[in-house]
Amino acid sequence: INTLGKYSFITPTGQASCVGIGGLSLAGGKGPLSRLYGMVCDNIVSVKLVNYKGEILSVNKKENSDLYWAIKGSGTCNYGLVTEIKLKIYKDIYSDNFKNNELWNWYGSIVGTSTYDSNIPFTSYLLNW
Repeated sequence: INTLGKYSFITPTGQASCVGIGGLSLAGGKGPLSRLYGMVCDNIVSVKLVNYKGEILSVNKKENSDLYWAIKGSGTCNYGLVTEIKLKIYKDIYSDNFKNNELWNWYGSIVGTSTYDSNIPFTSYLLNW
């Protein structure tokens, strides 16, 4: 996530740092960017998983497509042990405003321009990201 930020890209994630991206994405995944980009599970491009036979499977729209649709939001370990998840990334439309010290509230309006206010939820999220 930090590497994406360096290049002004983002991907939907959750808010709590104690929840890993694996469990979050396979269980649905609602976070601060969900209204704009959908749930984290909606942004899964592909996964690699080990099935009950011990086979390593690539799962995406073209390969094992039945599993691809099944794992998106089904929860962890229902269809196998997921070892890799690839997610869509997006150009960070917030970074330019954030770098210019503009603070946005949850309703999309600017609430300040001179200092960072860590009490504004999205600003807190960005500062801790």
